Amino acid sequence: MLLPFIIQNLPAVGTPQPVAVEAFSLTTTVLDFGADLDFVDDIPLNDSLASGLKNLGNALARRLITPRGTLRYDLGYGTDVRQYLNEGVTRADVSAIVAAIQQELESDERVLRANVEKINLNEAASSLTVEIRIDTDEGPFTLVLAIGTVSAEVLKVST
Repeated sequence: MLLPFIIQNLPAVGTPQPVAVEAFSLTTTVLDFGADLDFVDDIPLNDSLASGLKNLGNALARRLITPRGTLRYDLGYGTDVRQYLNEGVTRADVSAIVAAIQQELESDERVLRANVEKINLNEAASSLTVEIRIDTDEGPFTLVLAIGTVSAEVLKVST
């Protein structure tokens, strides 16, 4: 809310005197993580909506399955971690995956920091489960994602 001014030192009635005016603003920050259709990798057939942290979790998961350069309006959006699922992954590759996840999630303006706390790469099943601590202006939350070569799912969003 913006209050344009406060009048101080009002003169007595009938006595013309200058009035001191001081401008200030009263800010209240209430973050809204938005609302959108509740989906990660395929638009749902129903009209269910996700809001708050669930919506943010879905949006962050979509960042991790979108190949960079495929959104015409934002060519820097996305890092498709599914590309690592069908390769022989080394320890160095796991470190690169962790760094790519953190960097991509931190590019979302609502995320202050992203820290991959656990990662489980199952090469036989071509799947990845990752637990991430996300810090926002509203506080931290945990996001757990399951990503496969065909699908991605938010398993958990919790504070």
